[in-house]
Amino acid sequence: MSAGLATFFLLFIILSQVPNVSDPAAFVVRERTVSSSTLESSSLSALAVSTTISHFLSITTPIVLSLLAYRIAYLWIQAQSSPSADEEGNASRLPTPLHYGVLVRILNSSTILNLGPLAAYFLPRLRRHSSAENTTAISTPRLLREAFATAFFIYALSHAIGLADIWLHSVSSVGIANSVTRADKLPNFSMVFNQTICDPSSGLQCMDDATLSGGNDIIRNGALIAANSTNPTKISVITLADANDTAILTPSDFVREWNFSANTYGARAQCYPISDLCAETGCSPDYASGPVVETPDMYLEKLRFPKTTAKVGVRGPVFGDYRDLSRIMAYVGNVTVGSSTGVPASVITDIPPNPGPVLIKLRWTDPAGSVSYARESNNGIIKVNNEPGRAGDDEFQGRAISVMYAQCQLEFVKVRYGYNQKQKFVAYNIRGMTGDDASMAAVLWSPLIWQRLTDQLVNNIHQACLTESTAQTILATLEQELSRLAIGGAAGLFMRTTQTVGDASKITQVLVGRYPRTPVYVFAGLLYGYAALAIILFLSTAASHKYWSAATLGPQFMSLLGY
Repeated sequence: MSAGLATFFLLFIILSQVPNVSDPAAFVVRERTVSSSTLESSSLSALAVSTTISHFLSITTPIVLSLLAYRIAYLWIQAQSSPSADEEGNASRLPTPLHYGVLVRILNSSTILNLGPLAAYFLPRLRRHSSAENTTAISTPRLLREAFATAFFIYALSHAIGLADIWLHSVSSVGIANSVTRADKLPNFSMVFNQTICDPSSGLQCMDDATLSGGNDIIRNGALIAANSTNPTKISVITLADANDTAILTPSDFVREWNFSANTYGARAQCYPISDLCAETGCSPDYASGPVVETPDMYLEKLRFPKTTAKVGVRGPVFGDYRDLSRIMAYVGNVTVGSSTGVPASVITDIPPNPGPVLIKLRWTDPAGSVSYARESNNGIIKVNNEPGRAGDDEFQGRAISVMYAQCQLEFVKVRYGYNQKQKFVAYNIRGMTGDDASMAAVLWSPLIWQRLTDQLVNNIHQACLTESTAQTILATLEQELSRLAIGGAAGLFMRTTQTVGDASKITQVLVGRYPRTPVYVFAGLLYGYAALAIILFLSTAASHKYWSAATLGPQFMSLLGY
């Protein structure tokens, strides 16, 4: 029966394990939970099973000792009925009255402690030897030694099972694990181009104010998404630090219970410093390097506008002409473009290179004397001019005018992304938008070229410069902000769908019991050992059933067996 209990115990633990949760050192078992208004609790069910088994075996120990008694009685009868039993050499094989008393005490002992005093009889160094010369030592019969050893082994196994149960109790624990189950319904975490707005093959013409369907809503949604604000599309932008700061579109209502993979779109940038001379009038690649410097005729003096564009004269403190505004400039059809009024008609159908160069000029003003760590450092990419206050200025306060130049390489990409059990978004695959996707990439370039995001980039970089004091950290911030605003500004062109969503599963936290494997196996192994001993005693008793009658045994054997 103990073998069956051991098997039941192992099957109970193995079959109750939480799927998809593994621990090489322990069994992780789903436990029954009890919930109240403020508390959720659980009990370790396997410990209840092990305790029940160990207590049950302690009750069955007298039964096993009864089997041992039958075994000893059989050996005694066999020795007594032997033809050589009366011979002097074999007489010592039979118990003396003293041996009989010891045997009765062994078989009627209730615990292993009762065997302690009897152990002295079997240890020669503890025996008392008479000094009389006429004293003859009587050897201990084999059946007496077998009775003591077997009884001791039975109790040792019984107590070892109890100790193993205590060990299992002391190392088992309750924990919280993430359980993964397949999703019944796919989530709409994939991003696709909304072709009801425009055909993705229309390129730069898609975002033209004259042709854009629902233009104000699309532009407003893009601005909200770029600012990580609440928006009707429920889309947000995140930056993946493990993917070279690639910014991607993700669902804004995402909860961490999901594990999935899906398609989305993103942008990534690499930015480098550029001198004001190279940015304003251009310079030879022999003396400077970078994506803008190495692009022919890409500098501010080559900036081209639609013919209807009205030039801006003087705007605010120390503005020159229209080129003195903050701008994000791209390169389309061998022409430098970047205006809120669009691009020249001659290049409206051209496709910007992707990745492509970006020339950035950012300009902001601060009250003179305001704190700016960037101005206090020699970072090399920000120039500051201090303008004194004028008589017509009510506050008569000077201005600190900061101008930042930078050149970047910007690329729009298609991304296979997901959320894993390590609780973070990951990019499984990033592909450039080339070939058939080049026209769609041109659509994504449009918000930058149309200057939809320039003011927001100025504000973000302005705030970053209050704390970042080196060119490297400012450029790193510019890379992140440019990537995030570039894809965020175009996010109004996308919609969420279940297409391409794969490996969707839900992660729920469950209370589990953790049972280390070593004490579990030791407990089960001792149960199997106890079962093997009981089976051996039972079979040996069953094989000698012909001797078991009161007439055959006699009164001394009946008392030995407890009758």
